[in-house]
Amino acid sequence: MDPPSSPRPGSASPGTEPSLPHAEVVPPPTLPYVEYTEDHPSGEADRLLPTASSSESASSNGSTGMLSRLTRALPSAPLLRCIRFEYPAFRWHRLGGVRLPEDEEAPAPEAAGQELKPPSRFAGCYASIKKRQFQLRWWHYLVILFVILAATVPPIVVAAVRRARRHSWTPKPVEHVCYQTTEFTLRLDEPHAHFGRQEYLYKATMSFGVGAHVPHFALSAQDSHGVVRFVLDNSTAVHGRERNIIVDVAAYFDDWNAFRNDMVVCHNSPYATTVTSEIYSRDRYNRYPRSRSAFEVTVRLPAGSDVSPVDLHDITARFKDMEVIVENLGDRVTFDSLNFMTQNAPVHVESLTARSSIKISASNAPIRGSFKAPTIGLSSTNGEINVNASGVAGKPGDDWRHSVRLFSSNRPITANVALLLNWDQAWVNSYPIEVRTSNAPVTLNVSLPNGSGGTVPPPYSVTTSTSHAPSVVTLPDVFVGHFSLNQWDGWQQPVVHFDPEHDPAGRAMRISDLSDRSVSGDVEIRDASPSPGFWKPIARANVWATHGDIDLYI
Repeated sequence: MDPPSSPRPGSASPGTEPSLPHAEVVPPPTLPYVEYTEDHPSGEADRLLPTASSSESASSNGSTGMLSRLTRALPSAPLLRCIRFEYPAFRWHRLGGVRLPEDEEAPAPEAAGQELKPPSRFAGCYASIKKRQFQLRWWHYLVILFVILAATVPPIVVAAVRRARRHSWTPKPVEHVCYQTTEFTLRLDEPHAHFGRQEYLYKATMSFGVGAHVPHFALSAQDSHGVVRFVLDNSTAVHGRERNIIVDVAAYFDDWNAFRNDMVVCHNSPYATTVTSEIYSRDRYNRYPRSRSAFEVTVRLPAGSDVSPVDLHDITARFKDMEVIVENLGDRVTFDSLNFMTQNAPVHVESLTARSSIKISASNAPIRGSFKAPTIGLSSTNGEINVNASGVAGKPGDDWRHSVRLFSSNRPITANVALLLNWDQAWVNSYPIEVRTSNAPVTLNVSLPNGSGGTVPPPYSVTTSTSHAPSVVTLPDVFVGHFSLNQWDGWQQPVVHFDPEHDPAGRAMRISDLSDRSVSGDVEIRDASPSPGFWKPIARANVWATHGDIDLYI
């Protein structure tokens, strides 16, 4: 019997595994795992997420993946080691994809002989990233396009419009059409002329006249500075020739040639309804220092007598940087209406009378003086008003225009208003007196020099308002009517000063409303019998103030 032969190398006996004497047994590769510390649903606590090594990426298809894509390797961070971003080529439905390790088939831990590791706390973010992956739709591109247009088109349009306006607008002098011009005469006898505190090298004068019968005379001077005076001309003969309005102009300057070529005194046609005389500059936008000038304008009005005054028609004046001075005209000359508009220069009126209206509008300038007319309107921006106003009755049928209105801003108003009305005229309705300003006090005194005309007082209404300043209003001692005082955020309650025991008219006051911010009531005559004839409205007084005290004297 042959001895048992030894097995060949590399062969295996039945029931036994072949042995490799010259090779070591290599264990299967160990896959790293990511820890997972968040809560797991039941049945998934033992599931671990295998990760790919640094030299390969996790994918369901190692060679091409699920899509044709470009792959960029991520840094070998513990959290990003298992992620690969995929960018589709010419795809509209998807921006990118993230391949997760859970898509691979993980080997069973028992079969691989690997030791279980605690789950990672970063593993839960993979599923949320995959579920919340953003996808662009076709309407997303439309929204982005509209946002870009809304952000870029308006600035482009605004810049284009500004550029077009910048090149198209250029200051141009106003072209005046003159029917007749008046030349200045150089005064060589006064080589050094003084005007105010300034000294000039030369002086020139000129004069022109306007008929007193002209329906409307307009005077304008807006391209220089100086003074305008309205005075009475007693030298004009009452008989023998027509009464005219004489205008004398004296100019002060340093350069005669520049002044003669620059300043013009222009008149329109004398046959027109409105006669306009204007002093202006031909080139008002290019004034040189050598062409500095100043004007002294004197308007001489024909003077009448107190019994027979001279009646003039409408006069309108526009001045800029020209001080206006009206001397005491009294009742020797009257106007149908007088309208002044000034800027940056004060207005001083000693006495002025009109049969219809007096209106003065000033900017950055005060108004002071005495006025007498059925309608008085004075307004000033940033200018103080200190006047004596006398309201008189006008023509029948024009009573709705009768009023005294004073307006200002940031400056105080002090006014003494006297109502010189004929109370027996049936067309006289309630005469309004209105005083308004802001950030400045109001002081108003209303009087009735002609008396009350019986037991029934004359009808009128007083309204004042201001802010951040006190208001003091004094009504006539024959006031009978309704009053109302209202303030917002004042320092003290409105006060009504009335002494019924020493009242000469025997009046009594009744308070209808009283609070910390308002007081209202009525003033009546004790045991007064009803007025005979037609009924007349009673007087009213309304005083308003914001952050200011109110005092009413009755």
